Amino acid sequence: MASKKKKRGSRFSKKSLYRVLQGLSISELIILLDDQRRVVWFDRSTQRLLGWKESKILNRRLDQLAPFSALYPQLGEQMEAATPIHLRVRSGGTYCFYAEIIPYRKKRQLLVLRECGQQLQQEVRQREFVANASHELRTPLTILGGYLEQLVGGETPSQWRRPLEVMGAHTERMLQIVEDMLLLSGLEQVGTPPRQEVVDVAGLLGELVESHSILINKREQRFNLEVDPQLYLRGTPDILKCAFSNLMVNAIKYTQKGGEITVRWEGGADETRFMVQDNGPGIPMEDLQRLTERFYRVDKGRSRELGGTGLGLSIVQGALQAHEAELVIESQLGEGSRFSTSFPGKLSVLRRE
Repeated sequence: MASKKKKRGSRFSKKSLYRVLQGLSISELIILLDDQRRVVWFDRSTQRLLGWKESKILNRRLDQLAPFSALYPQLGEQMEAATPIHLRVRSGGTYCFYAEIIPYRKKRQLLVLRECGQQLQQEVRQREFVANASHELRTPLTILGGYLEQLVGGETPSQWRRPLEVMGAHTERMLQIVEDMLLLSGLEQVGTPPRQEVVDVAGLLGELVESHSILINKREQRFNLEVDPQLYLRGTPDILKCAFSNLMVNAIKYTQKGGEITVRWEGGADETRFMVQDNGPGIPMEDLQRLTERFYRVDKGRSRELGGTGLGLSIVQGALQAHEAELVIESQLGEGSRFSTSFPGKLSVLRRE
C-alpha cells in the first residue's frame, strides 16, 4: 500500500509547464573529431537529437556510431561544399542536413550539420499547427465536457445517462490528447532547461505517491518508495515532475492487481539515478525500441481501456533529454519492467541537514 507522506511543493500545473517550454528548435549540430575521426566533443543539440551520451560516445570512431555508420562513405576527407545527407534520429524520424567538414587546429576537424531550410520551415509550420489546434480545440472540448457533466448529474432520463457518461469520458480523453500534444511539442523545442533551480526530488516523489494513492490502493499494489532525502537535483521542477509522474502512472496502470512497484532515487556527486521497477507482465522484445514513439502501444485495446493517450513515454523522453539524461527501458516477459535514467553529476546537489 502507498505510504502516507506530507505533501510538499506546489500543485502540478500544465499551464505553468507550457510557459517553461519556450525554447529554440535545433538548427545546427556540431561534432569535434580528431585525426582518426574519433569523437572528441559534441554539442547539446547533438546529444538531444541523437540521444548520445558522453560516456558511450567519446573516443569512438564516427563510422562506428549510429546514425553515421550507415552513410559514412558520404563523409569524405574534405567537404569544401555542404553535402545533403539524411539522418535517422533517436525519436525515429528522419532529418535532412547539409554536412560540412571543416579543418580545425591540432589536426582536428569539425563536422557541422545544418538543417535544410525547407525542413526547418516545415517543422515551424507543424509546431504552429499543433499549438493553434490545441488552443482552438481546448475551449470547445472543455465547454462540451462541462455541459455533459451537468447533464449526467442532473435529472436526466435513465436511458440517456449511460450514453452521456460515455460521451463525457471520450471528451475528457480528447482533451487530454490535445494537452499532451501541446506539451510534447514544447518539450521538443527545449535544449537546456530554460529555468533551473535546486529541486527536492524526494519531496516531489512523495507528493506524486500521495496524489496517485487512490489508484494504487484501488489496484491493491505494494508501492515501495526508496529515496535519499539529502539528494537534490538542479533542473526545471515542472518538467521533472511531468517525467517522474508519467513513469509512475505507467507502472501503476500496467502492473497487475496486487503487484509490486518500486521507485528509487539514489546516487552521489558523480551521478544520480531514478528508477521505476515493477513485477508486471513485461514487454515483448520487438516492442522495446518503439515504446517512445508517439501513439505507439504494445496492447492497443488495453491501453485505451486504461485511458492512456500513447504520448506518455514520448513526453518522458523529451523531459529527460532536456536534463541531459536518457531513458533506459529493460523488460522480460513474465518478469516485469524497469524504466531508469541517470543524471550527470554536475546536476547533483547533496544537502546535509
